[in-house]
Amino acid sequence: MSVILPIVLGLLALCGELFVREAFALTRWAPDFAVVIVLWLAVSRGWAISAFLAAAVIGLMTDGFVGSPAGIHVLQATLLVLLAGLLAERVRFRSLPGRLLLGGAGSLVSLFLLVAICRIFLGETAIGARVGSLVLPRTVLLMLVMPIAYPILDRLDAFASKRREVGLG
Repeated sequence: MSVILPIVLGLLALCGELFVREAFALTRWAPDFAVVIVLWLAVSRGWAISAFLAAAVIGLMTDGFVGSPAGIHVLQATLLVLLAGLLAERVRFRSLPGRLLLGGAGSLVSLFLLVAICRIFLGETAIGARVGSLVLPRTVLLMLVMPIAYPILDRLDAFASKRREVGLG
């Protein structure tokens, strides 16, 4: 049951990202809400299997939404959970500066992982130039969105787990 909430939130995040991108004609300045969900999973759930499973499913849904080959964003999301989980063991992300750091570092690492995975598995692609133009907008947006989204996601998770406990008792 602890996997369902992040997957549903990931689907809603992808729908929200698609809506923002299409409704406001944003290309580079559209926030990457799926990365926000994956980073929250990494910090809140740590090394739990449910975090990796939910991240993989969110990555698979992202592959479907953006039309990339299946597995590119799956690998990116699971590696992002792994790396952010390693960082979460050393840095405290519960404060505002920590959440800003999480948004900035998470954005840079996710873009780097995307470029590296595409270079390794797809060979010579033009993704490097495209991602180069995304670094500043995505990093700024995730640094702004993360401090707002993190407490909301924590409260939703607490509410869902409280409902599960009440339902079991």
